[in-house]
Amino acid sequence: MSGRIVLDTNIFVRAILSKNGLYDAILAKVGFEEWQLVYGRDQLFELNEVLNYERIVNRFGNSMTEYKEIAFWVMDFGEE
Repeated sequence: MSGRIVLDTNIFVRAILSKNGLYDAILAKVGFEEWQLVYGRDQLFELNEVLNYERIVNRFGNSMTEYKEIAFWVMDFGEE
């Protein structure tokens, strides 16, 4: 790994919702190639909160299973 990185919650949200694109490409480098993700527990709570916003749920749906998978991914590839 070449460095540590802190990603804004917005980057996670955009990657989750867009699936393929710039933000998803950024996440692909975390843990696998270049960067060690650094996160805080508050960020996981914020991610859950944002993904439950009414406008996001109405447009993209709401799957608690997906959110749990994302949280576990962050914890697996990141360090608190």
